Amino acid sequence: MTEDATATTVVVAVDGSQAATNALRWAIGEAAGRQAALRIVYAAGDDDLPAGDIRRAFDAAERSLRFATDVVTEVGKSVAVETEILWGPVSAVLIHESRTATLLCVGAVGADGHPGEVMGTTAAALAENAYCPVSIIRGPRVGPAGGVDWIVVAVNDRPDNDAVIECTLNEARLRHAPVLAVGVGAEDLGETTYQELDRRIEKWKLRNPDIRIHGVACMGSVGQYLQSHATESVQLAVLGGNDVDQIAYLVWPHNQSAAPRGERSILIVPHPVTVGAESAV
Repeated sequence: MTEDATATTVVVAVDGSQAATNALRWAIGEAAGRQAALRIVYAAGDDDLPAGDIRRAFDAAERSLRFATDVVTEVGKSVAVETEILWGPVSAVLIHESRTATLLCVGAVGADGHPGEVMGTTAAALAENAYCPVSIIRGPRVGPAGGVDWIVVAVNDRPDNDAVIECTLNEARLRHAPVLAVGVGAEDLGETTYQELDRRIEKWKLRNPDIRIHGVACMGSVGQYLQSHATESVQLAVLGGNDVDQIAYLVWPHNQSAAPRGERSILIVPHPVTVGAESAV
């Protein structure tokens, strides 16, 4: 899957829920930072319902879109806004939107457990099938009063990792946030692997002197690393499309007393993806 490098639209799906409003507020900041248009869509579902049900669905959609535009006004950032009601299966219409979007933002809902339950079935489907990066927003978040509030990314040898790193650096620049680059591998990690991690991080620092980048190495996955470092404050974790199995670890730590629920949002970068005309990595 590829992202249209000329696209300049951030798409957010709303439905009147608090989860969708959280995603909308995130999307407003993304659109303003990227100088992109903000496209607010309501996926109303199938249009082959009885006439009365279609009327009720249409009314609910209009109310949600009016509320969404009020939120944009309240936030007060200068963004061009368009709204649209879309008909069809929710996941399908949002995947279609992702074909021409720079970024797609959705709220995360659900209970503890399987990634599909943690995020909600729509967000899970988008994480695996979207054509552009997808932000899955867990909830309203206030950063720590002191200390570091990281954007976390896994560093590995997968073909899509450079694109994932590039998206991470773009987000860090937009949010004036530091990057925690977690080098992941098997239990037989050797000295060469650590040296390679250091080499890659030094290259990113040279090309992105405005971003603070710190590297750590671990045996296992980035999710397992954060499980064992649950007190780290993480505002966003960036994953490649092949790493969606890590979502449950990242957004719902087992040590819930150390890392409150709902704080870590996720950015999924599909594979392959073209993030920009020039590589930052």
